Amino acid sequence: MIAAFFTAQRLKGEPAVARVEGLKHVFSPNGDRFKDINRFLVELRERAEIRVDVVDASGDSVRRLADDAVVSPARPLQLGWNGRTDEGRIVPDGRYRVRVTLRREGE
Repeated sequence: MIAAFFTAQRLKGEPAVARVEGLKHVFSPNGDRFKDINRFLVELRERAEIRVDVVDASGDSVRRLADDAVVSPARPLQLGWNGRTDEGRIVPDGRYRVRVTLRREGE
C-alpha cells in the first residue's frame, strides 16, 4: 500500500497568510480508485500570485501543483495531488507538506 501523509507548514509566530482547507492527512495513490487523489483548497487573506509545491520531509519539491496562480479571498484555488512527482513517478510512503509561496514577496 502506498500512503502519503500531509502536514501544513507555517513559520512559528507568523500570522497565517495562506490557509489550506480539505487536505487529507493520509491518502493512498495506488490506482485502486479509492483515496487516489488528495483534493484541497488554498485560500489567502488578500489577492496574490502564488506557487504551490508538494515537498518531502527534507523540504525538497517533488511536485509543482500551481505556478503564478492568482488567488484572492473570494477566489480560492482548487488543487489535487495524485501522489506523483513532476516526472510522473509515484512517491514513496512518507510525510509530505504543501508549500505555498507568495510570488511577489518570495515568502
